[in-house]
Amino acid sequence: MHTEQTPHQGAHIISAKTLLATWGALMVLTGLTVAATWIDLGSDLNVVVAMVIATIKAILVALIFMHLLFDQKFNLIVFVVSVLTVVLFVSITFIDVSSYQPSIRAHESLEPNKPFLKAPAPDPASVQAQPHP
Repeated sequence: MHTEQTPHQGAHIISAKTLLATWGALMVLTGLTVAATWIDLGSDLNVVVAMVIATIKAILVALIFMHLLFDQKFNLIVFVVSVLTVVLFVSITFIDVSSYQPSIRAHESLEPNKPFLKAPAPDPASVQAQPHP
């Protein structure tokens, strides 16, 4: 008789208490997200706070509702590496975008009403009429 269990042999059942606690935590975190919009922490810090709260909510959903907490640890490792990879790429993007901000602000302060990449209009005196065939 074979009594050894293999992975994914049966479904893992989560108690209603755990599901309700997770739902309550998600609701509290959603309330924190809304409350964070009412507090002016500066545009950069508001984004960071919102992203941290969203990351915590995503981790809760992945661990409980997607059963990563109860599944093989390899799946959890793959999830963590994926999240860290996304964080790396988003961080690199923020660093790149922030490096251009001083030059954009300097240009806007010199000529606030002039578009950034508008070509100069040609001088009407130098343009000669071209004959049509």
